[in-house]
Amino acid sequence: MRARANFISMILTISLVAVPAGSYAEEVETEISSDTLEYQRESGTYVLKGNVSIKKGDMNVSADESEFNENTSEATLRGNVSFGDKEMTVTSDSAELNLKTETGKIHNGSILIKKDNMQIVSDEMEKTGNNSYQLKRTKLTSCDSPVPAWCFSASSANVLVGKRLTARNVVFRIKNIPVLYTPYLWAPILTDRQTGLLFPEFGYKSDLGSFYRQPLFVVLSDNRDATIRADYYSSRGFGQGLEYRYIERGGIEGQWWAYHMGDDKLETDFFLLRSEHFQYKEKGLSHFLKLDLVNMDNFYKEYSSEAQPRIQRYLTSSMSAYYTSRDLRAHITGQFWQDLQGDDGNISHKLPTMGLFIKPLKIGPAITAIRAEATNFYSEDSHRVRRYQVKPEVSSSIGNSIRLHQRLNAVGTMYEVSNDPSFPSTSQHGSINYNIVFVPYIAKKFKRFYHVIEPELGYAYTDSSDLDAPFLDSYESIPDRSDIFISLTNKLLNKKGTIFSFRLMQPYDTDDTDRPWKMLGSDLHLNYSPFMVRLEADYDHYDRSIMVVNSDAHYSLNGFKMSAGQRYDRATGVQFYTGGLSFRLSDRLSFINSIWYDEKATDEKIRDLSSSVIYTAQCWGLTLTYTKKPDDYSITAMFNLKGIGYIGSL
Repeated sequence: MRARANFISMILTISLVAVPAGSYAEEVETEISSDTLEYQRESGTYVLKGNVSIKKGDMNVSADESEFNENTSEATLRGNVSFGDKEMTVTSDSAELNLKTETGKIHNGSILIKKDNMQIVSDEMEKTGNNSYQLKRTKLTSCDSPVPAWCFSASSANVLVGKRLTARNVVFRIKNIPVLYTPYLWAPILTDRQTGLLFPEFGYKSDLGSFYRQPLFVVLSDNRDATIRADYYSSRGFGQGLEYRYIERGGIEGQWWAYHMGDDKLETDFFLLRSEHFQYKEKGLSHFLKLDLVNMDNFYKEYSSEAQPRIQRYLTSSMSAYYTSRDLRAHITGQFWQDLQGDDGNISHKLPTMGLFIKPLKIGPAITAIRAEATNFYSEDSHRVRRYQVKPEVSSSIGNSIRLHQRLNAVGTMYEVSNDPSFPSTSQHGSINYNIVFVPYIAKKFKRFYHVIEPELGYAYTDSSDLDAPFLDSYESIPDRSDIFISLTNKLLNKKGTIFSFRLMQPYDTDDTDRPWKMLGSDLHLNYSPFMVRLEADYDHYDRSIMVVNSDAHYSLNGFKMSAGQRYDRATGVQFYTGGLSFRLSDRLSFINSIWYDEKATDEKIRDLSSSVIYTAQCWGLTLTYTKKPDDYSITAMFNLKGIGYIGSL
């Protein structure tokens, strides 16, 4: 009987697809199949039972039983009702749907968004169009358990799959226990960019008080968006921020961030402007702009939660535009520094620098090149200087297993000085630089790696005329030298690259009769899983002491990570240590810890301490973090709901 019914269904499907009649000539084709089928000619209704499948256009509905009217495209479905696509599935006990308009009612239904396992359950759903639904008495969660670890329940909701979900009278529940109420909820559904409120951040910091940060994400177009932020700190006041991002044709990208904070405690207004904008072309005109400006030097110390911005001495803003062709490159650049210790007056800003570089020309074994540059230096409290430089250069490199490198350049400089009577209004300065390096290359191949030894013997010579101008940048601080140097590099390489490298370098100053042996330099690099080590050190023969040490070590294996670092400079008095430790106790529970310890600090030697506990479940996560700085501390708890994001910090 079933075989006969399937045969009749097949004939019916073929006839509906191939021979539409009269008024159905413009209709979308309908395909029907079931275990048993009965056709009521007067009403144009099919009574379907067992493994029912009705397909019309993009709608493909299945159920245990159905009545389908071919005139109106209306279907009444009962038992294991299901329809959807590769991104979502709708199931219910029963439904009344119009397959032509893709509208109807769904009873005791649920929507499964396959990405992130998002489940939306409702007593009553109304399908209002293609992937749009209105729901009453609904719940949303990404948990699979009968009593979900978390869910949002709402009196009503609107869902537009591919864009958003909005709900009213929303209660956030943990294990069905209500813990939070909001009159309105917005969440993205299968989309990365959609205008709406993002989840707020809220909590307590010892120096700022209780805080609440509310961001609003705004989609301006396919290639532009913005984030508007409103902040409130109970001990300080209100802040407002705007971030604007864009990607334009021709390789143009950028983002701008402006922020204002009205600080009631300090009785001042803080302003911040940051930006990164660039366009790069291999040939033609390219440009770059980077701004980092604050109106008050203590902005980052007061409001930054990261250690590095709070300790930086300078903020740097720069811009450049350059034109590249086959034979030359011309550029105009500018650099501006802001001293966060308040002493901006003597900084020499480069506003602007203009330069021209003639690309290298090969003449036999030699390569020639020339650079020309003009820079305007501006210092608020002291000098105004224009510096003009021309730098011709010739270099050569010959040999393979035994290589010989040479480079000779001359730098001619002229200065125009104003607003500084301690220097003449015009002066000249010149230097000649010569380097020669002899490098034998010795290599041996083993089964799993290469062993390479590179001894070097070289000579470096610099002869400069007397400088009768202000010190403006690193060029004026280049000393005369006549150094012989020898070095030895030992490497191990495999298919992935260098796994071990150790280098010793010893210069000898032929002009210094008292202390000709300069510091012995060494650096070691190891990159062989699970280890990564970097060590640099300088040793003074005459003081018999190590003058500089920079080191970093990392170990990572099976979720266990450990790191340690050191910075030591005897001349400047810098000596601090960094450390990190993270590990997993299980698939769900892990710990992350970091510390920065400054041995030379006069107050608290621990400059930054952070410890986090991270718990990750099937549909949610929790991160507890304790952060300690010399002047403040904070404790935060961040909840991550799978498919929703972070709901805040406490």
